[in-house]
Amino acid sequence: MQIITPNLSTEQLKIMFNSQKYINFIKKLTTNDFIVDKLIISDITWFGNKFGMMTCHAEGITTKDGNKLNNQTFFIRGDSSSILPIFIDENNEEYTLITQQARVLTGQQKYFEIPAGMIDENDFSSTALKEFEEETGLNLNLTANDLVSLSKAYASPGGCDEQIETFFFIKKISSNLLKQIGDKNTGLAEEGEFIKTKIIPLNSLLDYAKNDMKTRLAFFDFLEYKQKHNLDYKSSFFTQEKFLDDEDFNDTKYNHIKL
Repeated sequence: MQIITPNLSTEQLKIMFNSQKYINFIKKLTTNDFIVDKLIISDITWFGNKFGMMTCHAEGITTKDGNKLNNQTFFIRGDSSSILPIFIDENNEEYTLITQQARVLTGQQKYFEIPAGMIDENDFSSTALKEFEEETGLNLNLTANDLVSLSKAYASPGGCDEQIETFFFIKKISSNLLKQIGDKNTGLAEEGEFIKTKIIPLNSLLDYAKNDMKTRLAFFDFLEYKQKHNLDYKSSFFTQEKFLDDEDFNDTKYNHIKL
């Protein structure tokens, strides 16, 4: 496959060719299912000195069955991950946390969704945890072992390579603390993130985010998981876990947000 790049420096070419996003994309084009004659990279977005995203045009595409496909334009942004937080209060009621931020392509300044973010060079679970902390301002001392993978799906495979993996975690948390951790301004302002968090009953999630694909997927996947595995918040597995409350949240093992 011939690859034509824009006018890049030797260092930029090295960074791009070694980027996991680029490597994963090229692997998909060079599977036994397809033969691609030419790939023309037309535009690259850099995140500082990191390879960020690119637009490219593929020509001369043939399937392994010998079918010739139309030339296609792709937007390569890499994979992403998202987390559906499940908080259980003293009455075993389920709550979740959503974020509100501006999403220009939706035409909405106040767009609701579960915490999510793009994967750079880390794996899905590491990115999910990192984005959860950045977008919510909460550090619940979570590790990859606390996350349960629900599903992995392509967002728009007709023109974008992005694959989203959704996770959930369950934490018992006092109703008093639940009231305090919502409605906070978070995000990384230096990266143009202006985010507000909101705590809502889990069963009202789609009242806020019914148009967000990853949120819908996580919600229905969690309901299926819950039924399949007979999750019971009154079982010993859950009753032995301590409730997070104000004291815990001020402990040094948690990053205290401004309440």
